[in-house]
Amino acid sequence: MKKAISVLLSILFVVGLFAFPSSAADCAHQYELQVVVEPTCHSTGAKGEKCVFCGDVKEDTYEAIPATDHVLPSNNSDWNVTVYPTTESDGERWCYCADEECDAIITETMPALTSDCSHPFFSEPTVIEEATCSRQSKSEVICLSCGAHKLRYGPALEHTWVEVAEKPATCEKMGKTGAWKCLYCHIWKDGVAPKITAALGHSFYVLPDVEVATCTAAGTGHQYCSNEGCDYVERVSIPRLEHQDHNGDGKCEVCGNRLCTCICHQGNFISFIVRWLNTMLNNLMHDGEMEFACCDCMEPV
Repeated sequence: MKKAISVLLSILFVVGLFAFPSSAADCAHQYELQVVVEPTCHSTGAKGEKCVFCGDVKEDTYEAIPATDHVLPSNNSDWNVTVYPTTESDGERWCYCADEECDAIITETMPALTSDCSHPFFSEPTVIEEATCSRQSKSEVICLSCGAHKLRYGPALEHTWVEVAEKPATCEKMGKTGAWKCLYCHIWKDGVAPKITAALGHSFYVLPDVEVATCTAAGTGHQYCSNEGCDYVERVSIPRLEHQDHNGDGKCEVCGNRLCTCICHQGNFISFIVRWLNTMLNNLMHDGEMEFACCDCMEPV
C-alpha cells in the first residue's frame, strides 16, 4: 500500500511539472502520446499526451504502464539452489532482483534432468589449492542444474630465482660455490646446487721479531700467514744457528768459541771412561737425568 501511494505521488509531481509550464499560455500546443513516468520492476509508470514544445500534459489522457519484469542477475553464482533437480523431479532456485532499488526475491523452477546432464550452469569456482611454482591451482565448481561437482585446474606460477652468494674458502674454514634457488619451492636452478670447497690451509712465514737466533742461543719470533685476509699469528721458537768454521782453526768465526774436538767424541776405551764419569757427574747435577756431556765443552754427546 505504501509503495502504491509513493508511486502515485511521483506521478502527480511529474504531472505538476509539465501541466503548468511558464510558457504554456503562449504555446501553440502539439501533443503526442509519450511516456511521462518510466516503469521499473518495483513501480508502475505512466504515459499521456504531452506537448512536444512546452511539455504540457493533458491530464485526462493519463494511462498507467505496468511495472517491468524483475532484472535477473547475469552471474549464475548469484542464484541459490533450494532443491536440486533430478531425473524424476524439478528443482528450484532463487535470487534477488538485480535492480539495486528493488528487494524482490525471484524464484525459478529448475526443470528435471535428462539421464545425462549437460551441466549448462556452474557456480563461481571455490579455490581448493592456490597455484605455486611447483603445482597447478585447483578449484571446484558446482553444476547449478544437477549439483555435480567438477574440478578445474589452472597454470602453475613461474619460479622466482634468488642468488645464493658464493662463500670463498679461508685458511681454516671450508667455502662453497654460488648458485640460484627458487624463493618458494626451494629447488636449485638447472639442478645445480652449491659445492663445498676445501679450506685453504695457512701459508706460514717466520719473522725473528722478538729475539734473533745465533749460533750460541735459539731465537724467538712470530709465525704469520701470508694468505690474503688471514690475520693468524703465533709465537714460535727459532732454532739455534750452526757454528761457522770455514778456515778449520777450531773456532767459530761468528761467536769466537772453540769448537769441541776432545776425546769424548773418539770411540776408544779412554772415551768410554770419560763418558761414564761425565754421566755420573750429570746425574748429580740434573737430579738423576741420564745425559752424557762432553768433558771439555759440556755439549750433549
